[in-house]
Amino acid sequence: MSVPFRHIWQQTPVIGAMARTAASLVLPSGKGEVPETPTAWNERVIHPISPSLMHDYMSWLGGSWDQQHVPPHLFCHFAFPDFSRLLAGLPYRLDKLLNGGASLTTWKPLPADQPFTLQTRLSDIDATDRRVILTETCRARTADGELAFEGTLTAILPLKRGGGGVKKERPKPPTDADKLADWPLDARAGLDFALLTGDFNPIHWLPPFAKMGGMKNVILHGFAQFARTWEALSLGAGVQPATLQARFVKPLVLPRQVGVFATDSEAWIADGPGSLAFMHATFHRGTETQNG
Repeated sequence: MSVPFRHIWQQTPVIGAMARTAASLVLPSGKGEVPETPTAWNERVIHPISPSLMHDYMSWLGGSWDQQHVPPHLFCHFAFPDFSRLLAGLPYRLDKLLNGGASLTTWKPLPADQPFTLQTRLSDIDATDRRVILTETCRARTADGELAFEGTLTAILPLKRGGGGVKKERPKPPTDADKLADWPLDARAGLDFALLTGDFNPIHWLPPFAKMGGMKNVILHGFAQFARTWEALSLGAGVQPATLQARFVKPLVLPRQVGVFATDSEAWIADGPGSLAFMHATFHRGTETQNG
């Protein structure tokens, strides 16, 4: 499925936030200070999201949208401007920032036809002489104030190359993992996800920029892998996750045919069992879903 370009008009808040903060992200003034974390919650009201955007978003992910509720992993769209503002002014050069992981915990559905409150904060800054790890959190509350879900984004800023620390074992789906879904990804997949979420980082859709970053071609967004895994668990395993916590292990260079694999509590996106995963996640089971 190719995503129509009309959705770009619904991404103006994300694009505007990226434009406003680009200078401070790439060329910080040096006057910023590292704030104490967690910072105070910022709040704003999110008006109902376009049904056509949510429909195309879920169709692209291979999911099934019930039309009554906001897909919780769509926070990668509506929280992105707020996440971007939280990073503005930090005393770091953030043009090399990498998406290290994401998590999502749900408590109740978020009605699609009502405004809701989005809360965001910078939850943690873990800095060493080799890297900085930034953790941002968002919460969505229903119109009556109930907590619907909480999502986090973990970003990694490398400061030095190589050396130090014990290397972690690189995850691979075991041979007995269930294959929940095939996922054929063409070279346009990064552009499609950008049109759906507003994350137009050129490394995802412009090959020259990807190659400048050391990639052979454009790479898929980590959030796309995260959301696809959530939907594959819901449909393929018949379980709506209550919590999904993912780590992005290596870039998924496009085009590529991959699969979503899972055991009782872990999930991977990889070429196949025994191959190095692009994403590894753990999850806790929530409600059972109707599978077929």
